Amino acid sequence: MLAPFALALFARRAIEANPAPSALPTLTAARQIHGLSNEEAARGYPVRLDGAIVLYYNADLGNLFLFDPTGGVYVEMRGQKSLPLRPGDRLRVEGVSAPGGYAPLVDRPQITILSHGPMPPAPRVSLDFLLSGAADTLWVEVEGIVRKVVESDHLTAYADQAASGQGNVLMDGFEATIAIREGEHRNGGHQRIVAMTAYAMKDDAGKCLVAGMDGYLSKPIQVRQLCELLEDTAAQAPVEALRPI
Repeated sequence: MLAPFALALFARRAIEANPAPSALPTLTAARQIHGLSNEEAARGYPVRLDGAIVLYYNADLGNLFLFDPTGGVYVEMRGQKSLPLRPGDRLRVEGVSAPGGYAPLVDRPQITILSHGPMPPAPRVSLDFLLSGAADTLWVEVEGIVRKVVESDHLTAYADQAASGQGNVLMDGFEATIAIREGEHRNGGHQRIVAMTAYAMKDDAGKCLVAGMDGYLSKPIQVRQLCELLEDTAAQAPVEALRPI
């Protein structure tokens, strides 16, 4: 039987031979989290945000968007208890980084309400820029005319309905597909439509196909799935469409 001193010496030499991995640094700014790759975020970096501003909170959906001087970030609140949060609340948020459907997020948050203050100024952006995804989690202002409001599921679409003379409108992805298919039924042709959403619900694929879509992809996009979809699209396209311009 080894004496305590011998055991301690043996343990020390084992640790020196196989050192523990270095601790991950704590992320203290929204941009540091949002700027990670999903693979890196999955390592679970510790997160501590002090004074982050609540932009939007929906307890039913588990959505929380925060903003600090470096940018915005999404906080996963599904499974968390409902909190009395309001836009403009200043929070301390402690948690870990995790991969998200569109960008990395803060998971397992521990939230402390510090104070309440005014919302930050919102820079005005174009609708095209907003829909490009470049403003993800940011607090922005957009100006336009609301032509139609629909209750959306998980898919949204920016549809150009020039053929019907309605101009550019925001509409539900299923409704947009149905409208496009109705136009094709009258005028001929077939526009390939593939749904893409950050949330892969069980019945989403069926809804997409019933609406007239040609395919369905959920985020994060798998490169192999995307390549197969592009190859299938090219195979079904008419020869004229494949000629270089």
